[in-house]
Amino acid sequence: MSEEEREAARRIVEHLATTPLDALLWFTGVDWPDSCIPVDEPFVAALCPRRTPLPPLHPVTVIESRYGGAYEPGAWLAFPGPLDALPDGWDGEDVPCMTFWAENPDAAGGGSTPAEAYAALMTRLLVE
Repeated sequence: MSEEEREAARRIVEHLATTPLDALLWFTGVDWPDSCIPVDEPFVAALCPRRTPLPPLHPVTVIESRYGGAYEPGAWLAFPGPLDALPDGWDGEDVPCMTFWAENPDAAGGGSTPAEAYAALMTRLLVE
């Protein structure tokens, strides 16, 4: 990851950590998931006034986990990719969801807040 990309990721984490959740959520218009935080090009452009490349793995979808972290890596999840590309099974019924996360522990970054989930995803990227 370049220094510009690292700086963009740092600003995104800071913004996710300091902005009220209601100001971050985008409502999907469907029953589940009913909202998410799309970290995409417009999101990054608003935080970084000069032209900044998106950090790798973007866009990212930050979303509340279905079971509050019982099976998932946290109460909030950061998936690489847009909302319509989330993997099948991440939010299934109890046993399918448990199986999905047991078989795909690195499908998303997880944390107790949106900022922690996003930071976990970016940290994984930095150490790979």
